[in-house]
Amino acid sequence: LIKNDVHKGVVYSRNKLIKLSTGDLITLLDSDDTIHSKRNEFFVKEFSKKPEMNICGSNYNIVYKEKIIRKSNLPLDNKSIRKHGVHKSILGASISFRNKSEITKFKYRDFFNKKSYEDIDYILRISEENKIYNINYHLYNYHYTKQKVVYKIANFQAFKYLYE
Repeated sequence: LIKNDVHKGVVYSRNKLIKLSTGDLITLLDSDDTIHSKRNEFFVKEFSKKPEMNICGSNYNIVYKEKIIRKSNLPLDNKSIRKHGVHKSILGASISFRNKSEITKFKYRDFFNKKSYEDIDYILRISEENKIYNINYHLYNYHYTKQKVVYKIANFQAFKYLYE
């Protein structure tokens, strides 16, 4: 667990996490979301079974007022994810990736600091040369709040930046 004394934004925190990581895997989690208690065990098992896999996500639940209102049904294998579109096939904060130089050489871009879509931008760049998979278990709970929705709408410009 890495915690900053002062809120500096997710871009700063994720880059710090990558720089300080010493283990084989790096796993993400947003502070306002929750995970399945055995999530990391699932990731370790999947990475062990697939040595060619460098990035792994999972299906997720959308939670509102402590109730699951939607369950994702994401494509699972690298080929299906690419066919469907990486940006539509993975929840950014749900990923785990190998702590290897071909991935960690990338940094989260400062443009996205205190905006949205920083994870999608990062995943799009690291997945260009690395295989990406999803686990068919709902291991991540994305909590919807009014504040989160307003924040995403306000930062829609960051999303447009990805596709221009």
